[in-house]
Amino acid sequence: MQHDMPLRVLIKKASLEGVWLAVCLERYLVAQGSSEEDALRELKAMLAAEVIYGIEHGNMEQPLAGIEQAPTEYWDAFETAEPCDPPSMTVDIKMKPSRTVRLPEVEHLRLAA
Repeated sequence: MQHDMPLRVLIKKASLEGVWLAVCLERYLVAQGSSEEDALRELKAMLAAEVIYGIEHGNMEQPLAGIEQAPTEYWDAFETAEPCDPPSMTVDIKMKPSRTVRLPEVEHLRLAA
């Protein structure tokens, strides 16, 4: 099963020194790391956990449906941020009974100044 919701992600420095945030706009998920790459890696793990939770709790077709969009301030920051090439975040999750789920791809990645 594949969930084809393309995602937009904003990468920005947090108010704490040495901390980066990865903010998913379509579903308000925020992960942090010590670098841009670490924050994206943590976001990928969070997405996987949310997809599994959604599937296990009855929403097979749209496991992220219960998560609202990010607030307007992040969408606005995304519009003025520098576009980047999104890394491939294709992840297949093996679930029982014999089911494979593919996470949504990050289609647009931008780095806030």
